[in-house]
Amino acid sequence: MAERALDKVLGFSFDHYYHKPHLSVVKGLQHLVNKLLDIKSRQQEDKTLRDELKLLKDRMQSPTVSSSEMKDYLVEIIYMTTRHYDVSFADIHAIKFTQQSAMKEKRIGYLAVSSLLSEDHHLLVLLINTLQKDLNSTNFVENCMALSTVAMLINGETMPAVTQIVEKKLSHTREAVRKRAIIALLKFHQLSAESTNLANQLQGVLFDSDFSVITAVITAYLYLAKEDPVPLKSLTDRFVSIQRQLLAHKPPSDLQYRGISMPWLQIKLLRLLAFLGMDDLGCSQKIYAVIQDSLTSVANPSCLIEYSIIYEVVQTAATIYPNMKLLEMAAERISKFLSSENNNLRYIGIKGLTSIVQVNPLFAIEHQMTVVDCLDDPDETLRRK
Repeated sequence: MAERALDKVLGFSFDHYYHKPHLSVVKGLQHLVNKLLDIKSRQQEDKTLRDELKLLKDRMQSPTVSSSEMKDYLVEIIYMTTRHYDVSFADIHAIKFTQQSAMKEKRIGYLAVSSLLSEDHHLLVLLINTLQKDLNSTNFVENCMALSTVAMLINGETMPAVTQIVEKKLSHTREAVRKRAIIALLKFHQLSAESTNLANQLQGVLFDSDFSVITAVITAYLYLAKEDPVPLKSLTDRFVSIQRQLLAHKPPSDLQYRGISMPWLQIKLLRLLAFLGMDDLGCSQKIYAVIQDSLTSVANPSCLIEYSIIYEVVQTAATIYPNMKLLEMAAERISKFLSSENNNLRYIGIKGLTSIVQVNPLFAIEHQMTVVDCLDDPDETLRRK
């Protein structure tokens, strides 16, 4: 797992390293992993790792250590964090390494600080100047690294130092930067809701042409809707429009999964619409048609993601202001879950039917015997539900 994560960050293949060791930029980690593979006992493995940590500490503190060597050492340190060893001695080295001008080294530095530091770390303030510099950089990769780190590590004390810079990134030409700026601004809202106006800040990017940015926006609005959906009701038409684009397969084909266009975004949108339409007839009337279309878009579910979409539609239909025709359709679709041989589907079928019955108990009559049969099922979780 550690190798795959580092592979992503470095942009190289570990298989390539193993076949050509002289090209490896993580030769220290490769050597350590090879040693661990030959160890048979947990005690010996622990001793090997602790000895390696002592060597790393001495090497990293050497005044003659090169940037190439430090890069190798930090990769090992990142691996050590996955084994839950104390590597706090490397914190300051990771912070300094984010200042490197070479992109590969800077990326390792940012990965290291993300792995080693936390929001309340006493050295976090030393990272702020580097974050400001990289946020203001014309290199969008540096922008992305800084924004990702801001979203992970920034705290209430350091937030004001980067807030205005992050807000400007909402209009960046690169979608990767805009998406990360949204995530960072959501973090700011979580830290200090009273000092931000996230709902208004995001209205411009709600009409973004890139669906990865739209996904980030909807994620943020869903968080806001859980707090208070009222300020977002004026945006209902736009949320409905996005769902219709997904149903019409407007996003690129590589964003489809099992023939469904961005199903995870659809699930977030359905949950968001549920918050907006709850106890609000006017808002719900704008939602009814797209909920019905979402339900009929998966006519014959054959995989779990299709069942997931149906379940979320059912939950939305049961949450918004009641519409008997829509509830009848939802009850009919959820009934297929109850007749499934898959206990997981039967479980969420009962859960979905429960939501509908809470709105109108009459829908329980048709399926009461199926539900009663579940009381004799050997699956204890299903019996309890």
